[in-house]
Amino acid sequence: MIFPKRSKILFIGDSITDGDRSRTGDINHSLGDTYVRLIAGRYGFDHPEDSVEFINRGINGHRITDLAPRWEEDCLKLRPDLLTVFVGVNDAASVVELSVPPPPRTDGRPPKSLVTLELFRETYDLLLSITRKELPNIKIILCTPFVLPLDKIGKDWDLWSTEVGKFATGVTDLAHKHGTSLLLLQPLFDAATSKAPAVFWMPDGVHPSAAGHQLIADSWMARASLLFDGH
Repeated sequence: MIFPKRSKILFIGDSITDGDRSRTGDINHSLGDTYVRLIAGRYGFDHPEDSVEFINRGINGHRITDLAPRWEEDCLKLRPDLLTVFVGVNDAASVVELSVPPPPRTDGRPPKSLVTLELFRETYDLLLSITRKELPNIKIILCTPFVLPLDKIGKDWDLWSTEVGKFATGVTDLAHKHGTSLLLLQPLFDAATSKAPAVFWMPDGVHPSAAGHQLIADSWMARASLLFDGH
C-alpha cells in the first residue's frame, strides 16, 4: 500500500487510540502506545520518501458525545485525507452501568452521563454528514467496538457482549449509510482467541495488549490498502 505523498492520516477515538500519547509537543510520543504508532512506524519505515503525516487524536474515556464538541478542532481543521474513527465501548459502558453501577469515582469528577444507542447513532451520523460536506474527498474507516470476557467484562459477559454488539451494529449501519470502509474488530479478536487465550490479546477485556494492537494495525493496513490501491 502506498498513500499519496504528503497525505494526512488522522485517528480519533477513545483510550484504545490514545495510548497515553504526549500532549506536551514531544514528537517522540505524540502517537501514543497503540495501533496508531505501529501503523505509522511500519509505513514510515517502508516509505520514508512519502512524507505522510500520522496524527493521533484519541482521548481516554471519550464517547461519541465527547468527540462532537472537538470535531471542528480535532478533525475538520486538520483536513485529513484519511480519517479513522474508533469509538463505542465507553458509550456501551454507560448503558451497562444502568444495570451494573460502577463504584463511586475517587477523582472528584462527576459520573458520566448515559449515551443511549439512539443518541450514539444520531451524533455519529451528524459528524459523518458534516465531514462528508466539509471534506468531500476524504476517505473514512469506521472501527467497531469490542470486548472479551475478562475482568469486570467477564463477570457480566452476557450484558457487556449484548450492549457492545448493539453499538457495533450501529457503527456498521452508519458505515453502509455513509459509504465508508468498515473494520469489524470483534470477529477479529474472537478468531484470535483460537490461537492464544483472551488474556493474551486483551488483559482487561477492553484494552488490547501489544499483540492485540498489532492485530488491529495489520487489519487496518489491509483495509486502507483497499481504499488507496483500488482493489
